[in-house]
Amino acid sequence: MSIGKEFGISVVVPAYARYDALLDAIESVTTAAIKQVEIVVVDDCSPNVILADKLPACNSAGIPVRVYRLANNSGPQSARNLGVRRARFSYVAFLDSDDKFSSEKIDFLLGYLKEGSCDIVYHPVDTPTNINAINARWYGGYLRHLPFKYLLAALNPVYTPCLTVRRNLGLGVPLMRYCEDYAYLFNISARAKAVHFVPAAMTTLSRAPGSTGGLSSALFRMRMNEFRAKRVMLRHWRFYGIGCLLISGTFGCLRILSDVLKLRYFRK
Repeated sequence: MSIGKEFGISVVVPAYARYDALLDAIESVTTAAIKQVEIVVVDDCSPNVILADKLPACNSAGIPVRVYRLANNSGPQSARNLGVRRARFSYVAFLDSDDKFSSEKIDFLLGYLKEGSCDIVYHPVDTPTNINAINARWYGGYLRHLPFKYLLAALNPVYTPCLTVRRNLGLGVPLMRYCEDYAYLFNISARAKAVHFVPAAMTTLSRAPGSTGGLSSALFRMRMNEFRAKRVMLRHWRFYGIGCLLISGTFGCLRILSDVLKLRYFRK
């Protein structure tokens, strides 16, 4: 993957049908620096509709919208990978087709990333969640001095629509349909030198995290694929490997035990 990209943010949006929600997501991307921002929509072979024929060339803020289409339905990570490859700018922000950015997010990120000292930056969602609370405690206390790798080994601390990364960090595992975002984080964090957490919530999710619907409703499959995602960690982290492996194995088993005690696998 080429490194020579001009500074700016490419907002990558994987999409599968949901035209009305997708249009709202695109409209939520706003900036005063139009020449440093673009929106890259990747149509994951939506049935009965060609999104490229329906989406505007620019959103109402004047930000260019470019659309690509996968030949076969391949899942969100394949769509994101193509979006990263086609991105014109040095940073990539991810947005799901049914979520929205706050109006100030892109301009904030452009200012925050301008110095180029940050490889990965993420923030909480605008709904109180356990993940939000864990990040606040980690970065607000003495644990902030530990590498991000340890937090990532314990659990996935990032909602993908809250994530912005340096484009040249790499791609995710395209064939994973569950926890593909977790595997992607393991892959790129192995190359990242600086990971920052910003406590301001700048993304709105269409449904509450952990609610039923979509791939995330298949909880047991997700738990099993969390372990699959952690294999990526073992390929990269030699120095941290043993400690991270112990942390990840312990927390992974505790999460499954908690699910069993709460009868979460037996709910319809």
